[in-house]
Amino acid sequence: MSSVYRDTLLAGAARLGLEVSDSLADGMERHFALVAKWAERINLTTVTEPRLAASRHGLDCLLFTAMIPLSASWNTVDVGSGAGFPGIVLALARPTLELTLLEPIRKRTSFLRVALAELHLDRVRVVEGKLDPPGLKPPVTAPRSTPVWPADLIISRATIPPLELIPLAAPRLSPGGQLILTSGSGAPPPSELARAAEVAGLVPVERREFRLDADETRILDRLQRP
Repeated sequence: MSSVYRDTLLAGAARLGLEVSDSLADGMERHFALVAKWAERINLTTVTEPRLAASRHGLDCLLFTAMIPLSASWNTVDVGSGAGFPGIVLALARPTLELTLLEPIRKRTSFLRVALAELHLDRVRVVEGKLDPPGLKPPVTAPRSTPVWPADLIISRATIPPLELIPLAAPRLSPGGQLILTSGSGAPPPSELARAAEVAGLVPVERREFRLDADETRILDRLQRP
């Protein structure tokens, strides 16, 4: 079934060289409908126009799949998941990932749990919390109410600036674990990113640039713990 959201998503994915199956497009369209409905009541996003949402949210999240193999089964934490961007999109696109959605705002965690139930993403966990600085003792919590550290992969979108995220995420990575950073046109220069990575004990592995539309550029950096 055609829709403005779906048509924009599929056309953009084809232009960017990203694969979107019918089932993935179905799931992303249902996720968008849930986001748009809940955004009327709580602060999830101001981008609910279908064409813009497909580009600025849908395609933007799918860019992570360019750096994550289809069969990856990594223990993955989405920091500041918000409305499920990119966590829920990745759960749909890379269903073998062991995903935890880490979100500090309770109303948003409520939305995430509803969305996971509606989309039948039973393997994905929601944790109410944030990525604390290294050495900060976390509050006493119930079992399974924190992410499973160390992580094989940490991702985040539009929450913590890249140079601030690096020292927070690095101690939470397993040996060989990866951190994927996403930025706009103001991404840190490679030399600055490399210095921050070295201090944190990480190594830059890959940088890729994508054009979402005429006005939006995305730069993804993949760092790895040796």
